[in-house]
Amino acid sequence: MASVRTLDRGLRILDHVIADDKPLKLRDVADAFDIDRAMAFRFLQTLCEFGLLHKDARTKGYSPGGQFYSWMIRARQRLDIADTVRPFLREVVRRTEQSAHLGMLVDDQVLLIDFVPSENVISVKNRVGVLEPVYCTAIGKAIASQFPREERDRLIDGLDLVRYSPRTITDREAAKSHLAEVAKNGFAVDDGEFNELLACVAVPLRAPGASPALSIGVSLIRPVIADDHKIVGVVAEHLRAVAAEIEALLGRNSGSER
Repeated sequence: MASVRTLDRGLRILDHVIADDKPLKLRDVADAFDIDRAMAFRFLQTLCEFGLLHKDARTKGYSPGGQFYSWMIRARQRLDIADTVRPFLREVVRRTEQSAHLGMLVDDQVLLIDFVPSENVISVKNRVGVLEPVYCTAIGKAIASQFPREERDRLIDGLDLVRYSPRTITDREAAKSHLAEVAKNGFAVDDGEFNELLACVAVPLRAPGASPALSIGVSLIRPVIADDHKIVGVVAEHLRAVAAEIEALLGRNSGSER
């Protein structure tokens, strides 16, 4: 177990360095993890040896290394779909005047792989690379709704249903029934389930042979929904129309590659 704890801490240190906008010094890491400098140095040195971090010989600052960028480029090859979908997200923003995003299933979470902000003064801001739960976000529920019922149920059974807000569904049977309703409706809504200040509407992307599973969605400030009860349906229709265009394009691209 000690080796697992060591790996856990090493990965947390790696994530901490990558997430910072500037190179971090030895003392920064030691302070952030409440460990002595000797231990922090051993972790950082090991990460440097694997090429995941790089230490500047002059400044002594640590930043992402060559191996990390190599992994990132290889992972990016799986995310080329974002480049294809981005013009369509811009169209969603134009139609709805709200921010739009593209989600991808990664294990049992949803990764935000693209985000197009709205210039509307009252709009949601987000960032690419955020991981969100499947069961209480619209982009997650839209993706899960594509699966056969047995697969949806297994997904829910394997999750820790954390309560993020008073609106989060944490009962497994209720969550399964809710996903069945989403599958029936063809779109998902997160009305303050993950963040009680925000709402989201999303639809799945169903393309021939599409892998991994994807969805597109629109983020809104919850009072926008409260003030206009019809907006969810309007946004869902815009998303369905744009999703159909994306699916048609992906289908043509898939056929041309055969």
